[in-house]
Amino acid sequence: MISAVKIKWAAAQNRVADSLTSSALWRRWQNLSSDGQRIIRWSTMLLTAALVWAYVWLPAARDRETLSMRIPVLQAQLAAMRSEADEVKRINTTPLVVTTNARTLADTIGLQIAFGQNNTATTANTTVTINERRQFRVNIASIAYTSWLDNLDAALKRYRVRVVSVNLKPLQPGNSAALMAVELVLADDAPSGR
Repeated sequence: MISAVKIKWAAAQNRVADSLTSSALWRRWQNLSSDGQRIIRWSTMLLTAALVWAYVWLPAARDRETLSMRIPVLQAQLAAMRSEADEVKRINTTPLVVTTNARTLADTIGLQIAFGQNNTATTANTTVTINERRQFRVNIASIAYTSWLDNLDAALKRYRVRVVSVNLKPLQPGNSAALMAVELVLADDAPSGR
């Protein structure tokens, strides 16, 4: 099989060589004097050099200038990306605010502070307990409605909990900005599989 391919390849080369030697251009080249052949060779080399200069070297030189101007911009982008990568590593290694599966005394005190008056945990106004389903039950005896909303928003963000149920009892009926008693149940916002 390989020898058949070699034979066909040799036959094709012979046909090309025969056609070149029998062509009019080849005969003309052979009839030129050595000076004429030298002039044509030098002209061909100069033409090739001019084409290489025009189509290879000039575009490369232009690209080199523009690329050299982009180097400082790319270096600044790289430095910014490295600092952002360091920030991402720092954030990923920072512990969570609250471990979502453990309900600790610190969580209870934190919620008491969030819903207590003047952000103190020792208030008699607010009690926080953990029920049988490991949910926080927050009872506030008296708080302004707007203050309660602000404290609820802060607690939802800080402790990553969600509201399960709310029971609001106005202490002064007919006054929406007045004091209210609040019974609130908060649950873990994260999936329980963590």
